[in-house]
Amino acid sequence: MTLTRATVKYSSRRFYIQGQNGIRKNEREYFYHLNHQGQLFLHDIKIKNFTTCFKDPVFLNFFYERIRPVREKEARHAGFNWLSPCGFETNFIQVDLLPVVFDKIEKNHLIDSSNTFRIGSNFFRVTALKIIN
Repeated sequence: MTLTRATVKYSSRRFYIQGQNGIRKNEREYFYHLNHQGQLFLHDIKIKNFTTCFKDPVFLNFFYERIRPVREKEARHAGFNWLSPCGFETNFIQVDLLPVVFDKIEKNHLIDSSNTFRIGSNFFRVTALKIIN
């Protein structure tokens, strides 16, 4: 996949460039947006819908398995509070709510949109689940 280098303003004083050099040698930084439906986008995509989100299950599983909160020493991009490290790439993530969205129930297991996380009924009560619009 080829990514273009585009400068994007995401706050009144800060800028980033997709693929910019990170603080470690040979590190590249990329910026993503994860919406409330669990759809993943490059952050600088203007129209965010099903057509423009990442859909490859292999990529999504790889990406989601590595998501973790940004540590204090890594916090250098306002609003990007999660990241998914990948070798020499650091993928910063801005989320609407939380970085994991469960969207299916199969045999009393909650399953996220990428099929990466499965939580059994020992950890949640099906009767307590709510649909929020």
